[in-house]
Amino acid sequence: METKFLSDGRKVVIVGQLNNTETIVQEVFVTQQGDELPGGERFVVKSLHDQPVDTWLSREKSRQEKALADAKLKTEQIAKEIDVQRNTLSFWKEMVKQLKAFSEHINEADLDHFSDVMTGQVKFAVKRGYGIPVIEKFESYMSSIDNYHGRTKFEGIRLLSLLGSTNGNIALRVNRWPDGSGGYDDVEFYKTIDEARCCVKRIALERIENKNGNGLSIEEIKACSRMGVEFNAVELTKIKERLFAASERNRNHFQEKFNEQISLIESSKKTIEEMLNDAIH
Repeated sequence: METKFLSDGRKVVIVGQLNNTETIVQEVFVTQQGDELPGGERFVVKSLHDQPVDTWLSREKSRQEKALADAKLKTEQIAKEIDVQRNTLSFWKEMVKQLKAFSEHINEADLDHFSDVMTGQVKFAVKRGYGIPVIEKFESYMSSIDNYHGRTKFEGIRLLSLLGSTNGNIALRVNRWPDGSGGYDDVEFYKTIDEARCCVKRIALERIENKNGNGLSIEEIKACSRMGVEFNAVELTKIKERLFAASERNRNHFQEKFNEQISLIESSKKTIEEMLNDAIH
């Protein structure tokens, strides 16, 4: 059978010639097995093609749909980039506002470090806590960001509290939210990454020297390594000694528990044996 294609893309089989300009055709359908069979009513057409063709309108529609999809994707990417830049700009805008208030109300001398924090001269934040702290970028740590369905929104600068200490240094505490709610962190700020690493190392060594504590865990040592904190041979020896001591304490603890379980098992066996002997006699 001779097959042709219509302008709308349908495949047809030629049934006969009606006249010089019109042809009788029947549409070709495809079974689930992939076989092509003529089916449906026969009809008359004027335009036939040797291969599938596409109209200019259909091709233009496809082109526009692709362009629209590409534009939508690009718009989404730009929107995310704008979010990031808007958050950063909002942070520094808020920093300028805070600086103005600081200059109007703070007249005490010897507040250089606090001034550096207020003016964004510091670059890194080290939050104190129970474990080894994490070094974070200043703007990331101080920004209160609301995450909603993959989009981020700058909510404000986290509330910074100034607390005087007995040695005359400035202690800084940062609340979780701009309004001061959600608790606070003890934090130290530094201008360089090396200074921040020294802070983390100092805290780590304090943990090692504290005889009443547990020293450093293996995961905490790995965390120090990821942050670029390095220990010398003497310090590594102390770390190893504390780890070995902790491992030995754990071994003794589990050995004690194991012995207790063995004792319970033996006691249970003895009780069972006595019960069976009583039953026999």
